[in-house]
Amino acid sequence: MSTVKGNSPSCRAWKNFIPFYTVLLFSLASCSGLQLKPDPSNPIRRIAVLPLYNKTAQKNGAEHVRRELLEKLDTLYYEVLPLEKTDETLRANGLPSSGIDFKRSNLEKLKKAFNVEGLVFGTLLNYDVHQRGTARIKKVAGQFWLVDLTKREDVWYSSMGVNSESLIEGYSSLADMSMNTQGEVKSSEMLPVAKGEIPIGANSFDQRASPAGFEENRRYGLPKWVHSDFCSGQLRKSFFEEDIKNKLSCEVDELIDNVTWTFPAGPGIESKLDRKEKK
Repeated sequence: MSTVKGNSPSCRAWKNFIPFYTVLLFSLASCSGLQLKPDPSNPIRRIAVLPLYNKTAQKNGAEHVRRELLEKLDTLYYEVLPLEKTDETLRANGLPSSGIDFKRSNLEKLKKAFNVEGLVFGTLLNYDVHQRGTARIKKVAGQFWLVDLTKREDVWYSSMGVNSESLIEGYSSLADMSMNTQGEVKSSEMLPVAKGEIPIGANSFDQRASPAGFEENRRYGLPKWVHSDFCSGQLRKSFFEEDIKNKLSCEVDELIDNVTWTFPAGPGIESKLDRKEKK
């Protein structure tokens, strides 16, 4: 009967497989541990997403980002007011329908008009597609707040920019990313925020590890920019799209995923993901 020696190829292959298998199991366990869970101590049960302050030249960009943001928040254990209902409430109460007009002085009126505990404000800073030689460059950036209407204070803030670049042939131009993307958003374009005014929601930090670099959101300066290799790879598919919304759909998705990473978990309303699993 033949035996397998410890240094035989088959034995070495098995030894190499064990660490891989261990790492795989650990990775799966880690991913399941990062799943956001409800936070029953969160007093904000119902939220509404107000129209965004649009500082870009694209008329429909703010509504695109706003709808994607609502879709994401609907998975985080909140009761989210539909956008149509939010806009209808604003009109019925003679409140501003443009994000540029929302001010701190409106909070009391907004609280009376909406049967919610939290309001989400936001500013769209970039929503652009640029041609540079044979490269197509896409950028989306924004800053967002969650306001507790009961306490009349901000309980969460996040800002982020996502950019992608691809050649006409569809290959990512990774070697040509020395451009100063930080300069696309000037400090004068950011809404004024008093230092220390907005504490980041701690609940989500307790449940999900914060990616490297997200600590930048604790300082209320320029958004941190991230380059999306995934969106760069997708760019060829959207290169000839006429609608800018379709051109920027990947970048908007990544923006929303990034900024909501630190969003506090809701108190336990059945999330959209839970409803899908039951079907």
